Amino acid sequence: MFLKLLSRVIYISKLPLIIIFLFLPLEVASEENLKVGVVNNAAPCSDYRQNEYSGSSVDIWKEIATELEIPYEFELIQSKAEAIEKSQSGEIDIGLSCVNIISARLEQFETALNPEFSTPYKEDGLAFLSKKQEFGLTLVLKKMFTNKILQRSVSLLFGLSLISASILWLKNKGFKHRDLVSKNKFHTFFKGWMMLTMGNGLEELGEGFFTTSVVAMSNIINLIIVSIFVGTSAAVVFEQDNIIEGSDVDLLVNKLNQGIVLEKDSISEIWLNRKLDSLPNKEINKNIIKVKGNQNLLNSLRSGEVSNILAGRERVDYLLSQIPVTERSGFFIDSDIQNSTPQAILFGLNLPTYFHKDINDVILQMRFNGSIEKILNESRLN
Repeated sequence: MFLKLLSRVIYISKLPLIIIFLFLPLEVASEENLKVGVVNNAAPCSDYRQNEYSGSSVDIWKEIATELEIPYEFELIQSKAEAIEKSQSGEIDIGLSCVNIISARLEQFETALNPEFSTPYKEDGLAFLSKKQEFGLTLVLKKMFTNKILQRSVSLLFGLSLISASILWLKNKGFKHRDLVSKNKFHTFFKGWMMLTMGNGLEELGEGFFTTSVVAMSNIINLIIVSIFVGTSAAVVFEQDNIIEGSDVDLLVNKLNQGIVLEKDSISEIWLNRKLDSLPNKEINKNIIKVKGNQNLLNSLRSGEVSNILAGRERVDYLLSQIPVTERSGFFIDSDIQNSTPQAILFGLNLPTYFHKDINDVILQMRFNGSIEKILNESRLN
């Protein structure tokens, strides 16, 4: 009888513990690992090399997980767009890379659910990594032949002198000066045309007020065109690789003419598309290449396919450090763009809300004590 009563007392004493366990959140009771998606090939923010996940966002997450004692497992993601899709579908709980918080990214999916982000842990702008233009006769000639002002100047010079020569030929029934006359009429006309093109012919192309007026007017116009030609040629020859000052429009037109490579589905592509939509009607060579990954960005730049990489400033610093030391002097970071946007950790749809607050609190603490700045500085050096 006593033993039976004792067993009932023990059972009743354990009953509250059983009830508490039953009502615990499943995630806490089972202590399942959070699925943390890491975007590949996006160094220095995130990467997967030599069987190891690395990058500034990965290091920041490791600090957070250690502080909160969160169990987790990494999963490789191929792009930021894929990370956002998987976070919205609940396939991952956390997304890591340099994910910018922008309206276009929040609204790019046809769903009532928008991606959720943590408190921003840093801000990053855009910049160009540019290739210095080599100086040489071939390059100078190429620039001169492709310059539209020079092309039009030459066309005007020969075109207007041809019109003037034709008028004088018809008016005077040919050119009769001994310095011009040859057995072939075409050769005679050609000599007179070239004389006008060179700014001569007052004595050789005929006499009279009309003839003198046409020659003088042609020479004056030629002088103006030649002045434009010489000035433009000098600007082309002595062009230097300096950071361009002026509006974003001036900068962008220059870079587009040189060629730009950027990451597909990135903040760089979104910014560029918006700028292209706002450009005035100008004759612009829109040489734009979209690729995936740091290696493809560098290959396009180093091969001379384009002269500029457009990317986040932190990534541009990293890309410059990946160019061999023997070649690095041929490249420079050009034109910081005033387009600073916050970057944060991506929260998955199924991540419990209590994790949101805890993670945000740790991020604020790390920003305050300088831990995040230390991690970012180390990632730039590696």
